[in-house]
Amino acid sequence: MEPSPMFLKHLATLGFLNVVDEEGIFQNFPVSTRTELASSTLKVLATNEVKPQTLHTPVHVRVVLETIGQALSLPLRPETVSLIEGVIKLYRRFLLEKLMRPTPIEEDEQFFFKELIKQLSLVFTPRSYIRSGRAPSEPVMAPQTESTLQKHISLCNEVLLVWQEMARKMGQTLMDDTWDLFIRVILGTADSLLKLPEGESSLADEMTPNLLSVLFEIWMLSTTRRDERWNQLMNLMQGWKHRLETIKHWNSMCFATTNRLLGMLYGPENGTDSVTFSTSFGSEKIVHMTLADEYVIFAWHRILHLVGDLEAITKPENYYYAQKGLGVVVGAFTRISASSLGSPDPPDGNTILNIFGGWLFRAIHQYQEGFESGKEEALSSLCSLFSARSQDEFSDFYLASFYQGVEEAFFQHSNALLSVLLRKATLLFVSEFKGNRILVPCFLYAIGNIFLGKTVPSASGMLAGTKTAIVVIRRACVRILLALVCMPNRFRGVKLHSTVPDVPHKTLPKLKTYDDMNDHLPVLLVEGLRTEQDNKNRELLMWTSVIYVLENIQDETKISTFLCKFIPLLLEKVSDRSWTSGVLTCAFTVFSSISNVYSRLPPSRDDYAAGICLAACKFLRACFGGKFVQDLSGEDRLIRAAFQACIDWTILGKWVMARKDCMQSLLDISQIGLNGRLDRQPEQEFPCASDSTRDCAEMLLYHLVNIYGSYPRPTGPSDSCALMKEEDIIVHFDLPSDNTSTMAFNTNGLTVLPFPRSEPGSRLILLTRDPTGRNIWDCSVNHFEQEFVQLPREQSKDDPPLEMPKLISDSFMEELAGKVSTEHTSKIEELTRNCKNHIREELEYLELCDYGHQIDVTVRRPVRSTHDHPKDLTSARLFMTQMGIGRLENCTRFTYLSKEAKKEIKSLDATYARGTCSVGVMYVPSASMDMEEIMRTKKASAAFNEFVEQLGWEISIDEHHGYNGDLVSAYAGPVAPYYSSSDLEMVFCVNTYIAPVNAEFAADVMSKSKIMFAWLEEGDDFHCTCISSKMTASIVIVPCHNGLYRIKIHKDNDMPMFGPLIDNMVVSGRILPHVARLTAINIYNHNMREDIPYDTVHTRPFLSCLALNSFPFFFPLLFLALFFLPTTIGVSIQCTLGPEGPFA
Repeated sequence: MEPSPMFLKHLATLGFLNVVDEEGIFQNFPVSTRTELASSTLKVLATNEVKPQTLHTPVHVRVVLETIGQALSLPLRPETVSLIEGVIKLYRRFLLEKLMRPTPIEEDEQFFFKELIKQLSLVFTPRSYIRSGRAPSEPVMAPQTESTLQKHISLCNEVLLVWQEMARKMGQTLMDDTWDLFIRVILGTADSLLKLPEGESSLADEMTPNLLSVLFEIWMLSTTRRDERWNQLMNLMQGWKHRLETIKHWNSMCFATTNRLLGMLYGPENGTDSVTFSTSFGSEKIVHMTLADEYVIFAWHRILHLVGDLEAITKPENYYYAQKGLGVVVGAFTRISASSLGSPDPPDGNTILNIFGGWLFRAIHQYQEGFESGKEEALSSLCSLFSARSQDEFSDFYLASFYQGVEEAFFQHSNALLSVLLRKATLLFVSEFKGNRILVPCFLYAIGNIFLGKTVPSASGMLAGTKTAIVVIRRACVRILLALVCMPNRFRGVKLHSTVPDVPHKTLPKLKTYDDMNDHLPVLLVEGLRTEQDNKNRELLMWTSVIYVLENIQDETKISTFLCKFIPLLLEKVSDRSWTSGVLTCAFTVFSSISNVYSRLPPSRDDYAAGICLAACKFLRACFGGKFVQDLSGEDRLIRAAFQACIDWTILGKWVMARKDCMQSLLDISQIGLNGRLDRQPEQEFPCASDSTRDCAEMLLYHLVNIYGSYPRPTGPSDSCALMKEEDIIVHFDLPSDNTSTMAFNTNGLTVLPFPRSEPGSRLILLTRDPTGRNIWDCSVNHFEQEFVQLPREQSKDDPPLEMPKLISDSFMEELAGKVSTEHTSKIEELTRNCKNHIREELEYLELCDYGHQIDVTVRRPVRSTHDHPKDLTSARLFMTQMGIGRLENCTRFTYLSKEAKKEIKSLDATYARGTCSVGVMYVPSASMDMEEIMRTKKASAAFNEFVEQLGWEISIDEHHGYNGDLVSAYAGPVAPYYSSSDLEMVFCVNTYIAPVNAEFAADVMSKSKIMFAWLEEGDDFHCTCISSKMTASIVIVPCHNGLYRIKIHKDNDMPMFGPLIDNMVVSGRILPHVARLTAINIYNHNMREDIPYDTVHTRPFLSCLALNSFPFFFPLLFLALFFLPTTIGVSIQCTLGPEGPFA
């Protein structure tokens, strides 16, 4: 008969322990005898009836242990269960309670510790259990009930608790050979149960979690480095991989050691300061082990390879958890950020793949049915790694392996794998991996299959079977399109090399070149938007469509084809209001964005403009009529966006003059918004207009009257209204500052600045203020006078010669004297002499003056009188009277302002008629530079300088009369980039424009900007929050090596989406300045105008702002009668404007 060892036989089978012939004396005794011996001995020892000197030699102790230890393998019966429990408690006392040990154990504790550990393994000796409907699976030692299984489990757990407590409390006192035996015993004991197939042993199935928890904890506490033991553990674990708990505990230990390793190398923010893991067994649910750093590194590597080849796992569920756990470890390495001083550089992508690539690449290159979920995890881990390390230069081998795995996944026609690729690879094309665009056809076809309804997206894990899965996957599709939409123009004519699945739709061609993408993208954008159910996805699709339009703006055919589908789709959704308010607001904002390129749109742009304005008016009228919502108070942003779309399209050109229906609709909606009624349809009632609605309607009306047809003006878009203030005009024309008249006429402010009357004529400057801002008119009385010049008349050759008058002859005088009496002769002679003398003098004079023909007798205009009085108001009076403003019936409409009100006007003129926005623009050479170095940067790349130049046009900070962003030329330089529209002035504060010595000034100016552009030359991302905590949004522009630009956006979490730029979008340099500026404008429109009136009304702070209680007949007459109907009213208005210039 073979000797029975005093330990679990499986330990001898494994060769972990040798059988000693001198041991196991009572193992072959009858069960009753063994029970009696052990029970009697235990009873004496438990009651302390044995005196200490009784067990005073090692032999005595060994005999006692032989007697009671054999009871640990007794069959489980009611009388033996309590006996085994008593033995376990006694052994626990000998191991853990130093004062209760016999003297020989205290003197040779290592030897007796080994004996006690070995004998406790006997509790795990297999027993048989009779279960209903099932034959016993182990050798039958005694028939027992099913409840006995729970008793056996309880006894085994008691042993595990003793071992666990001993390792925790006595670990420092155990010698290496004792630890070595300890881990051999626990390893062999675990293998005796875990190797069994699931369902074969109830004890094994129940004890698996606790066994593994205690095994790994004791193993780590032993700090063993013996290769033989680690190899034994790895070899035995190959037989445990059929059990899910084995994989889960392996995952837990991998993650625990990985976290400690990362914390040790890269600081506590990247890991932990101890090996920490959770356990479901024992008194402590969270275990913290403080181990030597060298051992952690050694153990991490050995534990990582314990399971071996993951592809050898035969159960799909176990394979899934193995890949998932591996992915968690890979993710921990991927997320490292070396922030501790002196810590090594974070591992790059190649280093991570050197460690884990073997498992991951084998997983995505070998597909077998039923293991899709595990393959998904491996694919997800790789996609996440490549996306997170987009700045790393991966080896060609790893890139090729990844691309091959991605294509293999597409060829599996698995919706789950497809979903993983789309969700996890959204940043793949944003990166600059070599050859990544070889996958463009795969992804474009996959997106087409989803958007065109050929594939129903699905997902595993938490998203499985939920509506959220469809939303997330479709959103991932849109984000991939954000990176692809710029490629056709960038790589025009370049071939695409890829083996791809079938085409998503028969009407779409195969992708042979990048040009073929233009046949796919419009269809995907329109159909994706048409079938989309998620609001955020709808907004993303609309902004992606805007980028597509801008990227292809030079191709009239392509844009016309796309817009004829895209705009009607948006108009349809606006008309039936099937979208939510937020999405409709985005749609109207998209309309406004497209209007910025009106001049470059196809010839059908006027039809688009009319359709958009008519749809917006119809929509607003339905809103005001209560068709969609009863309370408009929550729809302010939507109503503002609709009105703004009308304004943006109306002021672009003369198209509205050809569309009477459109003009009538615009005027109708203005009246409804202002008064809540429509004069030409008095039977229809509308809710009372809110202040915000009135502001919107009033702005539309003022834009129609003041800006329509005159914007942009010849001097540029800066001049939608006058930039010069009253004092600027006085200085410019050298006018007397006290010779002004300021009054309020209706709701407008008028300031008359006449020229001195010492100059010829009557001339004045009229400064008007209304909700659209200030306007300046240079007026003068002009009668179209013509100066005539009298020329000397030349004698014609045909005229008869001029006969001069003859004098009286002497004979005549003598004849006359003969008839006169002699007494009068003397008198007559005297008179005759006088007459002759007089006639001679006259003749001499006539001869001298050419008989008077040189005298100018032309009738001439009277000479103007001069008025030297400096305060003469004749010019102002004449203008007001002749223009009809000064008529008697208008006297009640005039309010002459007091001196205090005039002071308020001057302070008011210091404000700006349009919205103002200061945008910071920073050139960041490297993400590793601190803020002081960035602000002192003077030289920038040529691409950055070109970007800044196209953001706006340069203005002279000193000479510019409009908004200048509080820049001072002495610090910020002489010029700054500036942009303005009909309702906004925007200044760009660029750090390279500011002298390096003024870095503090640059930082101060930047801190005031709530919108920031950061051009990052080196690095993956840059956070501008270090400049100012008040910043609401920052747009990081990262140049790519292929000439494209990657966009990163940081904004407040509660801020809705704005466009056209979207986070992780890729755009070309051709449209980058335009879309960047447009995005800043949209951010401003959302944030800066959220809490202020829609219009920046200039006159409201000091005018009563009289309500327009009745819609003036003047406006319909002005637009409809004069432009659309036959002229029935004679109107002649002649205005002579002053010279174009700063106030044109």
